[in-house]
Amino acid sequence: APVGHDCLLPWPNNAFTVASKTTPTGRQLAVSSTLDPTNVKGVHVSTIYVNQGDGFSPGSEIMTYVPNLDLVASHIAPSTDIGSSLGSNAPIVLLDTVTGKRLPYFAELDAQTTNTAEQLLLIHPAVALTEAHRYVVVLRDLVDNSGHSIAPLASTTAAWNATSKSSTRLQYISKVLHKDAAAVIGSTEPYMAWDFTVASEKSLAGPALTMHKLAYQWHANHHLAYHNKTAIPVTDYAPAFTVTSSTTVNGVRDVHGTFQVPLFLKDTTPLSAMTVDRSGNPVINGTKTWTANFICVLPSTISPSGPALPTVYGHGLLGSASEVEGGSFSVALTHNLAGCATDWAGMSSSDIPNVERNLNEMSTFNTQVDHMLQGFVNFQFLGRLINSPAGFASNPAFQNGSGKALFQVGKCTFMGYSQGGIMGGAVSAVSTEWTRVILGVPGMDYGGLLLNRSVDWNEFSAIYDKAYTDPVDQQVVLQLGQLLWDHGENDGYAEHLTSNPYPGIRA
Repeated sequence: APVGHDCLLPWPNNAFTVASKTTPTGRQLAVSSTLDPTNVKGVHVSTIYVNQGDGFSPGSEIMTYVPNLDLVASHIAPSTDIGSSLGSNAPIVLLDTVTGKRLPYFAELDAQTTNTAEQLLLIHPAVALTEAHRYVVVLRDLVDNSGHSIAPLASTTAAWNATSKSSTRLQYISKVLHKDAAAVIGSTEPYMAWDFTVASEKSLAGPALTMHKLAYQWHANHHLAYHNKTAIPVTDYAPAFTVTSSTTVNGVRDVHGTFQVPLFLKDTTPLSAMTVDRSGNPVINGTKTWTANFICVLPSTISPSGPALPTVYGHGLLGSASEVEGGSFSVALTHNLAGCATDWAGMSSSDIPNVERNLNEMSTFNTQVDHMLQGFVNFQFLGRLINSPAGFASNPAFQNGSGKALFQVGKCTFMGYSQGGIMGGAVSAVSTEWTRVILGVPGMDYGGLLLNRSVDWNEFSAIYDKAYTDPVDQQVVLQLGQLLWDHGENDGYAEHLTSNPYPGIRA
């Protein structure tokens, strides 16, 4: 590691886990909260919530440090030649120990700093890592910027020559070298090797799925308590909603209002955290509710081809529901689509103060992700208002002069752009309200890939870089954040989006 950074590298690493008999992976994260990076105030990033996971991110950025490494001379695969990463002599090997197959990748030196003494080697898997699988990373045949071969690390040599009397850790790495990676690396001692385990489905999507189940149970109970049980089938119930305004201009109906959602947070302020039980699982906060806003735009008349196709619309980075009134959705209106949006809790304009707080002290980042998960529930209930005959279709603001709904009831779809595409896949993977999804300019893996490459990051890095001044710390902290971020973006759900759906969710 660079001088002064002898902790949490290489990353991810099963050295930062402990054995567990209660998790699907058999591991539990155990990242030290006294050895990880500090901000300028000397505060270590809290790992309380991180350590609830049973493995690392499926979008992990694999990080280590090789002094004076020459990428070109070492023939390390760049982003322009990912295929070479699978060559028989490739200097970096990513091996799935469950399937025995190697993974493609591209690698780079951290361009966030020009200080070559601190540039980390960043290895980016070209495909998402598989849930609950264990991976081995091997570096070999490396060349420095003077053209000389780089000798194996002393720790690698010790593990390579480990005996039964060696330390437990040396014996463990010796097994990684001689058993897990033997078929690939043969009998030549590499520069470095380690292994890590990816989090399970339960660890990644468990909170969102639990909240989805509890939210719908809560709403069914409210329906049965406040309505005649025979008045409407329980499968068609709708959340309570209020229309606050309805205007029609140039053939477009614009409807604003609010709807009620069970509250999983301790309160409705942007800084609040999740309400949990003794096991750390999300629970509904008593009888309190979240009053979510909605804005819907739709044709004011029914076209000859029929009512408009409705969609829940996910807005862009730290935006708001008002984006559905213009921008990318304006074209959709001309194609007989109706759009309904709500502020994406956790990542809307009202959350900017919390974003700024987190950038200064990443120990509070869990609050932002908790709000993102509340946003998932809000979006589901907005979809329910579209699908239920007792929802929007029952209100004159959404009807023509003859009392007929201006949109197709029960045909909800999802459309999200930018941030709405990055989080849209995640909310769609756990949705029971829609199965057809459009993700515009999407992506996944905020911490490992998107932030450092986004022009939008410049505004936020102006805060983050002052709080975490060292480039090595910056990368490590982003990876710690990604372990939580997985709960709220595509990265944690991609394996179940178009196939292998979660129980009770249609693909």
